[in-house]
Amino acid sequence: MVFPSLGVSSRLQRLSPRERVLVGAACLVALVFAPLKALDWSQVEFQKLVEARASLSAAQAQGDPTQLRRVIKQVNDGMARLKAGAWDAPSFPVARVLVEQDVAVAAVKAGIVQPQVAASEQPEMIGPARFARVEVSGPFTWPTFAALLQRVSARGRRVIVDRAAVQDEAGAQQFRLTLLAPVNISAAQ
Repeated sequence: MVFPSLGVSSRLQRLSPRERVLVGAACLVALVFAPLKALDWSQVEFQKLVEARASLSAAQAQGDPTQLRRVIKQVNDGMARLKAGAWDAPSFPVARVLVEQDVAVAAVKAGIVQPQVAASEQPEMIGPARFARVEVSGPFTWPTFAALLQRVSARGRRVIVDRAAVQDEAGAQQFRLTLLAPVNISAAQ
């Protein structure tokens, strides 16, 4: 039985083959949609942070103390959420290796055959936040790509999908995924 306490197996046996295919398709769509929705949420949160920083600059220029306090609180809240999901390390090279290893493990566990994972040598600064840019590439299939997105978004860390592309290379589809991973550096470089 699949889930004996829920009676799922007996319920599936009562369905016609067509209905089972439809249930399977619905589950597959949910498996693809859930990680995409989670990654979309992370991008929305990052955009809110960028907009809050722009509002802070505008409020500082206008000199309105009430608006300035509200915007400073938004920026601080956004930075706190970003730092809570960041990789902690004593230096950027160590953080880069940690991020690269985590993404490589997620790619292998997602079933991607010989994934190529490379992180940037230098951090990317977006406002006061520091990010490691990570490129992941490999053979494209929807199930493994969706599994990669799900594993990356479910690791308790925040990542931002900067770019995703699928290309035909020598008759086979290859994906390239670019992620921005926030990092906290505990010691000055």
